[in-house]
Amino acid sequence: LTLDLSPFVNIQGGTYSGNGISSTTSSVMDLNLGAGIHPVDYTVVNPSNNCPITEQINVEILSNPVISFSSNITEGCLPLQVTLTDDNPEVADMCVWDFGDGVQEIACGTLNHTFESANCFDVSLTKTFTNGCTTTGVLTDYICVNPLPVSDFIVDNDKINSMYTKVQFTNYSQDATN
Repeated sequence: LTLDLSPFVNIQGGTYSGNGISSTTSSVMDLNLGAGIHPVDYTVVNPSNNCPITEQINVEILSNPVISFSSNITEGCLPLQVTLTDDNPEVADMCVWDFGDGVQEIACGTLNHTFESANCFDVSLTKTFTNGCTTTGVLTDYICVNPLPVSDFIVDNDKINSMYTKVQFTNYSQDATN
């Protein structure tokens, strides 16, 4: 991420110096310096007396807030309704939830969502703040929806009487554990 500082100076042709400036003739500042105020000096030379004049441009880099969210349940059977909560108290102008199932919702705070298909889904929350900063948090395979079990079995002996008292069942059920 970079910032062109040339729109912030009134006289062109000067030199730049400071953290994030790769060369004195470049007006482009690398913004990967971390949060804080980073001063950049811009120097021009008066052609009539060769005296330098230096102005300082203070570039404030804001830190992106940490995205943190949780769900009341992370695994269950189809259909699965979950309640997702934004655990970060920083208020955003816009919040976009992506549930990984093709559905997105614009809402901040707590919301409910129903997953209608079996799978494990990545869930993300993207927040945009008043200062224009946008940040996204993703939890991979966060919500896992199990298919409904299918009960199926056969009996090897369908005639039970006093002579044939044993029955053997063969389980052909799907997505069931017992």
